[in-house]
Amino acid sequence: MRKTKEEALLTKKIIVSKAVKLFKQKGFIATTLEEIAVEANVTRGAIYWHFKDKLDIVDELINKERENMTHMLTSIFEEEISPYSKIQKAVDHIVKHFFGSESFRDFIDITWFKIEYSQLSRLKESKAEMTDYFINTIEALAKDAQTMGEIKKELDAFHIAITITNMINGMYRLYFIMPGRGSTEKEAMDAFTTYLNLIKTNFK
Repeated sequence: MRKTKEEALLTKKIIVSKAVKLFKQKGFIATTLEEIAVEANVTRGAIYWHFKDKLDIVDELINKERENMTHMLTSIFEEEISPYSKIQKAVDHIVKHFFGSESFRDFIDITWFKIEYSQLSRLKESKAEMTDYFINTIEALAKDAQTMGEIKKELDAFHIAITITNMINGMYRLYFIMPGRGSTEKEAMDAFTTYLNLIKTNFK
């Protein structure tokens, strides 16, 4: 009996979920398709029906999280609010999304600490593409905010974008490498708020 589309999608979702669990526990290299099949309670054939190999499973994870993040940021950047407010809101959403979404934290954990870029060139390309989009957009918003008098004009807009990007990456790294050391949502948000206030015009 053929599976329905809904059943097939559910099976695919289960495979990804169980693969993520094993990647986190054992690392990407040490995890086998056989182990994923056992954990997901499916045959290897079922895995091959949906994915070519382990890298294809990671690709699925990458695409999902990239689409979610791009959609979230694009929605903010298109709002009719001031450039400075867009930067604030984007940072706020990124922090809350990281601490509020277990699947996104799993994505960061696996792609940052459980797999090498040499094993997955597409991962490096995807991260570079997303980072470039974010930096360019924040730089443009910072320039607009300077024109509107919201951000100090003597600051370099590109450096502002790079600093915010580095702070986001640092937040991710601290959470996994040094838990309990500046790795809570409040501590992360306080750090971003301090920086955004420093670059704001006439902040006292």
